[in-house]
Amino acid sequence: MPTALDTFVTVTGTYSDMNGRAGYGYVEFIPETQIFEDSVDETMYTKTIFRGRVDAYGKLSLKVPASAQDDLTPPTFTYTVVENVTGMKKRRTNGVNVPANLGSTVPITQLI
Repeated sequence: MPTALDTFVTVTGTYSDMNGRAGYGYVEFIPETQIFEDSVDETMYTKTIFRGRVDAYGKLSLKVPASAQDDLTPPTFTYTVVENVTGMKKRRTNGVNVPANLGSTVPITQLI
C-alpha cells in the first residue's frame, strides 16, 4: 500500500577523540512537530524519536524521514538532533533539515 512517508535519508558519521579513539553512545533525531497527517493513506503518524547507536568503531548510520514530504501535513518540518557520545559534551541542535535532494546518504556534518 502506498504511503506519503516514503522518502528516507541515511545519516552517517564518525566520532573519535583527538587521539583517534572511537566515541560511542547515540544520536537522536526528534521531529519538532507532534503529529503528521498522511493524505495518501489517511493515516496519522505520531511523533517518533529516531535513535542511532554510535558503535564501538565510532560509526553512526541512522535512517530518518526526509524533512520535506509533499503528502504529509505539515509538508516540511525540522528535527532537534541530540548527540550523546563519549568524549564530547552532550549537544542539542535545533532546526535541523534533512533534505532528500542531498541524496540517500548524507554525513551528519552536512546537517549540523
